[in-house]
Amino acid sequence: MIARLAARNMRHHIVHDVVYFMTLMTGIALVYAFYAVEDQFILKELMEDDKIVSGMKYVMPGIGTMLVIVLAFLIVYANHFLMNERKKEFGVYMLLGMEKKRLAGVLLAETAFVGVLSMIAGILFGFLLSQGLSVFTAGLFEADMSEFAFHISGGAVGKTMLHFLAIFVFLFVWDLAVVGKMRLVSLLNAGQRGEPDTVRNPVVCLLVFLAAAGLLAHIYHSVTVNLALIQTPQQAFYELGRLALATVLIFWSLSGLLLFLARVSRRFYLKGIRAFTVREISGRINTNVLAGSVISFLMFIAISVCMICFSVAFKMNGNLRSLAPADLLLACRYDPVVGAQLPETDELLREAGVDTRLLKDMAEFTVYRAPEWEDDGGEDGVNVFANAGDIVGISDYNKLAEVYGMEKQSLAEDEYFVVANYPSSIRSYNRQFLSQGHVITLNGKSYHPKYEECRDGILRMSYVVENIGYTVVPDQAVSGGKLEQDRRCLAANYNVDDEQEKEELDAYVKSDAFFHKLSEGKNPETENSSGEMEESWYAWGVYKSDLYRQSVGVTSMIVFLGLYIGIVFFIASAALFSLKELSQAADNRGKYETLARLGVDPKMIRRSLLFQNAIFFAGPLAVAALHSIFGMQAFRALILGVSDLFVVSEMRRAMLMAALILIGIYVVYFIITYRYGRNIIEKFKRE
Repeated sequence: MIARLAARNMRHHIVHDVVYFMTLMTGIALVYAFYAVEDQFILKELMEDDKIVSGMKYVMPGIGTMLVIVLAFLIVYANHFLMNERKKEFGVYMLLGMEKKRLAGVLLAETAFVGVLSMIAGILFGFLLSQGLSVFTAGLFEADMSEFAFHISGGAVGKTMLHFLAIFVFLFVWDLAVVGKMRLVSLLNAGQRGEPDTVRNPVVCLLVFLAAAGLLAHIYHSVTVNLALIQTPQQAFYELGRLALATVLIFWSLSGLLLFLARVSRRFYLKGIRAFTVREISGRINTNVLAGSVISFLMFIAISVCMICFSVAFKMNGNLRSLAPADLLLACRYDPVVGAQLPETDELLREAGVDTRLLKDMAEFTVYRAPEWEDDGGEDGVNVFANAGDIVGISDYNKLAEVYGMEKQSLAEDEYFVVANYPSSIRSYNRQFLSQGHVITLNGKSYHPKYEECRDGILRMSYVVENIGYTVVPDQAVSGGKLEQDRRCLAANYNVDDEQEKEELDAYVKSDAFFHKLSEGKNPETENSSGEMEESWYAWGVYKSDLYRQSVGVTSMIVFLGLYIGIVFFIASAALFSLKELSQAADNRGKYETLARLGVDPKMIRRSLLFQNAIFFAGPLAVAALHSIFGMQAFRALILGVSDLFVVSEMRRAMLMAALILIGIYVVYFIITYRYGRNIIEKFKRE
């Protein structure tokens, strides 16, 4: 009997309690898709670097634990809603003589049915989600899809079942505790309470609203115009705390303020059932101040994370073109202990077995040291003439500029300029040295800056912005052995049209065999000052193909985790809103029944419910969007201090993409909430 009753209830739950079942299924799908990432071919293809894979394995357990905790809280809340919705049903069972232990058995059977069905549906949905994520990621990063195949991850299935088994056990224990506290009278009278009819003083609400708006304006000004004044994590958390306070005050004041504004026009307020609708909205806001504020913050985090990760994806390819403009960069470093002179790089290549005719756009240049430039304690511990002690002659710089696509320059015999792209270094150099006309001295000759700002550019290729600066001086300042050589470099592109031959050449110039020939036999190993034997110079290389793989691997990991966290937080927010609305619709069912018996048109009742749901869903979303607009300005400025991956146009594009995804999720939950809420308030027609 218990099994049949549980099966009947389960069929009822699947048909009517869509939000609860959808929350379970979506949670299982998200957990499966998260753990299946380790077995996804596309992400394995993008993350060839062992360091990236190990880093991914390091952060995955922490992110996975956070994900499961958030989803567990959401499922427990959904189960709490379902238990409240069924109180009268439980009361009828007990009135008919069912013992609590048999009622607990029914709940156990229902939990088992729900667990099995949601697990099957969730894993199937998670499989489709993980494969779709692979295809989407491949499209973002232009990965090779030729070896793509559908694959179910056994490890992900096992981890998902283990996590949700623990959640279902917790749910059953929770339900047992609820059943143990049940009283027949309270169960039979369930559903009789509605929103408290508390009306706040409109003058107080207006003053609080104006104070909250002023506080928000000051916060937005602090994180945009005065962002430079926020120097420590404590200051950032202080601003977040003020933002949380302002959000709570906004929601607290809105309940009384909306009711007051609606009553200003009696013609509007008294038309139809608008008085009922406005008072219901006011009551809902009044009783959900804290919940609305918390959920608004969750949505703020979700929107911000999604926009950041999309911005990284959109800008990655453009950065590779500017930060890794050549196919290879080879360098031979000079050893001052031995003091040998560096040979020409093309000579070394020929002796290492590389036909220089296979290379084009070659630029050979020498980088010099300036040991006499001492650090004078510049701001932020950065001194362009100490930490950025590399020096390049103007002729070599122009050869490099031609290959790298940088702007060519000219210098008078007493001028210099600085090339950098690391934002914090640029700010320090410009403010502390170049704008002050800082004079440098080389071998008794003084040089003054040609520009008051750094020139944008690179010396060594990379997939991130990391050039803290190097100095370009006239050729006579470095000629004739006036400065010590540090390294001789060659930047070039492959002069090969066939893709396979290009890959073979690229593989050879990275190989140990190539570098062994490049480094062996030029100068005998010599005992240095420490008594160790070492060669007088050594070689290393930087390659566009490697930089591309590293960049795509790191960025794809950031994008995947960022999108995942953002979507999970947004789904949690939308589901909490949905459950809140459905719970309140169930509590207020008696009010709607009274309106129907008084002869109110059912269409007016439905429009009232639709308007209430729309306001309740749109309010926190609007606050979160407003926070995100100003928050993204701060995030962009802060991230620019580390990486030049963000520009205004890409941020707008990212905001549009993130908005489409997140609003799509939100609209789905809104539609489900309205449809199911309408079924709840019209249930009396079927009873």
